[in-house]
Amino acid sequence: MTKPLPEVRLDPELAKAHQAREDYLAQVQVLRGDVRLTELAKAEQIEAAWLGYRTTVAEASQVFWTRRQERLQALEAALPIGPNVPDDTPRADAAVLHQAFAAAYQQALDAPMEQLPQRYTQARRFGDDLTARAVLTASVDRGSRAVVEAWTAEAPEREVAMAEAMELRSLIHGGVTTDALFVSQAFGASELDNKPSEVWQLPRLREAAGVTR
Repeated sequence: MTKPLPEVRLDPELAKAHQAREDYLAQVQVLRGDVRLTELAKAEQIEAAWLGYRTTVAEASQVFWTRRQERLQALEAALPIGPNVPDDTPRADAAVLHQAFAAAYQQALDAPMEQLPQRYTQARRFGDDLTARAVLTASVDRGSRAVVEAWTAEAPEREVAMAEAMELRSLIHGGVTTDALFVSQAFGASELDNKPSEVWQLPRLREAAGVTR
């Protein structure tokens, strides 16, 4: 299993994105005040600073999300989800088991959310592992904490790992949380998409200077 990740607000990739923004804004301010530069040179250097900022943030964002996807996959690997058909199961038997799991999974997807814990508990009570796994799988996919909590209650040591997994899943799938706000502020700053005014002027400035690109 991958190592636990730092808290979102303390993640170095967010810090990198925030620092890149500060450096970019400071650099643009200096360039705009540099009277030694021609308008064309100033616009080109500001464009380079803007593109560099975008690249830095894009790379930081990719690392941030990749690590969290990998961590979530590692945590959820401990969850008994999926059909769990052994590789050495005869092909005909495996097909039947997969079909039965798919049907139970679809029923869990279609069921009211509040019924899922009861369905899981009932399946566990009667030793119906296939249905229990299908309900748990559907619950994870639907973001239901109740069934995951029922599973973790069977072994207290699961609690911390599954709480982390649910938080990661919420963050990755767009949940509205404080962590999501921190991520948005770092990787979705308005300056990333707001092309500096000087950059808009580059075609005109290059044409006036006889520069072709």
